[in-house]
Amino acid sequence: MNKPTKMRTDPITFEVIDFLLRAIASELETNLTRTSYSLMIYEYKDFAVGIVAADGQLICQGTGGLPIFLADIGAPLKSVLEAHPIETIRPGDAFVTNDPEASGQHLNNVTMYMPVFGDEGEGLIAFITVRAHWTDIGGCVFGSMMTSSSTEIFQEGVQFPALKFCNAGQDDEQILRLIARNSRIPEITIGDLQAQLAACRLGEQRLKEMMSRYGWETIKGTIDERWVRSEQLARKRIEQIPDGVYEASCWLDNDGIEMDRRLPFNFKVIVKNDEVTIDFSDIVGQVKGPYNAGMVGGGITAAKVAYKYALIPDLHSDEGCFRPLKVILPPGKILSARAGAPMARFNVIMATVIDGLIKAFGEVVPENVAAAHHAAQNSIQFTGLRADGRLWNYNDTAHGGWGASRHGDGSGPFKTMSHGDCKDIPVEIVEALYPIRIDELSLRPDSGGAGRARGGLGTVRRCTALDPANLTVAWERTTCAPWGLFGGKAAEVGSVVVHQPESAPASITKVTQMPIRQGTQITFLTAGGGGAGDPFERPVSAVARDVEMGYISAERALQDYGVSISAQGKVDEPATAKHREKRPR
Repeated sequence: MNKPTKMRTDPITFEVIDFLLRAIASELETNLTRTSYSLMIYEYKDFAVGIVAADGQLICQGTGGLPIFLADIGAPLKSVLEAHPIETIRPGDAFVTNDPEASGQHLNNVTMYMPVFGDEGEGLIAFITVRAHWTDIGGCVFGSMMTSSSTEIFQEGVQFPALKFCNAGQDDEQILRLIARNSRIPEITIGDLQAQLAACRLGEQRLKEMMSRYGWETIKGTIDERWVRSEQLARKRIEQIPDGVYEASCWLDNDGIEMDRRLPFNFKVIVKNDEVTIDFSDIVGQVKGPYNAGMVGGGITAAKVAYKYALIPDLHSDEGCFRPLKVILPPGKILSARAGAPMARFNVIMATVIDGLIKAFGEVVPENVAAAHHAAQNSIQFTGLRADGRLWNYNDTAHGGWGASRHGDGSGPFKTMSHGDCKDIPVEIVEALYPIRIDELSLRPDSGGAGRARGGLGTVRRCTALDPANLTVAWERTTCAPWGLFGGKAAEVGSVVVHQPESAPASITKVTQMPIRQGTQITFLTAGGGGAGDPFERPVSAVARDVEMGYISAERALQDYGVSISAQGKVDEPATAKHREKRPR
């Protein structure tokens, strides 16, 4: 599918086919969520689905699932075709891979490919692809992606180097037994695998139905034309931006092993004519702990997400969108780690990287960007044994504030921009399934950054373990506060406090399988979003309403906004005027 086909369809047929292809991806998402076994898929939406050409170029992708899978679901196909040349692939085959060298992500993200064949003489024309997060895939701890202490990929689970697990429609029972034996919850793992397979078969069926109606040549012509249109639209957007080099910096707390070592990132966004180059040359090198990512799933994906966010947020994802984007990323960096590097926590670093790149784009397109959001995966895991000896496991991530912009206050609390439309797991489900009580889930006052537009608020989550358990936490951005823009202030950072019975409270950030006793109370505080604009330009009435709603305290109203609120909750206008006259310059 490398050579474009001359457009042979009229404009109406083009639109119908273009939307039908995306409708297939949407239907696959629904099918996967309804048939999967794991909360991580059916509730949390940790997956991506789409259709890729026979050479891996992205035809279309579902709009649900994770943005950090943006336009990279075809990348691991190269390793599949190296192991299984096209001439050996037959209808009904299916392949699975979590090869970290091919995908650059943690091993829990397993990508499945199913070939689609055209009519006689057309051969293999495309692949249906479904990537899903498997809850457990072996490794040194339950849910290997939760560890902050692994130092090589071999400690993190089983690697599938482009395996053909379905041969002409027949499952390979040996591979299924291998997968089941290496999972602590085989019924869920195999169930999710079969859900992926069902979605792939549905996608194959739907694409064949389209071909029977329109013919592959017409569909192929539409795809080629869509790529051309997307590329042209992206280039036109870039041409409107002044040429130049735009820079930004941020850092991560540590790599989970060297706890006192910050991990710095310095980014360059280079705009020239109708192309954008993102330069990662000056970022921290590969680290000892599992906070690494590979070239494709790390640096290139982060660049694509930030580029799309800032410049083409309204375009659907396909191969053409990203042709004007170039990435400079030397091997051996934290976002281009070499073979064997631990990657269990690759997802934790992505939100900060994307946020930092958007900060650089802020100089280029200030109307399109917001101040920093909490940008922390804030992974939480509780594991334990039930009375009958069965293992239970609860995974989640935390919400936080998003940054303000020139258009208004920051939103939230939401998950990070790496999560997309991941759903929250309701308190009722958590308490029904696991021996955990959620004592409080509330907004965190004063956590948003001050500004003419205020940053969104973080959260307070307080829970109690009703049985003994093990706690795993990866709290990030506890030192790099979510920054403000255009004169706005930074937000408050997050923290975690564990209070075990008959012990003093302890502050933690990254722990793996920490034993906690029955009755232990854990308080999770998440960061807010940065503010935008001068705080003293925020209308007094808006500040008073923030105090009334409990978003900010009276003390911070005076300190940050120069607005004096009386004990009765009313604005002290003379005092406010006096304070605002002394506004910081």
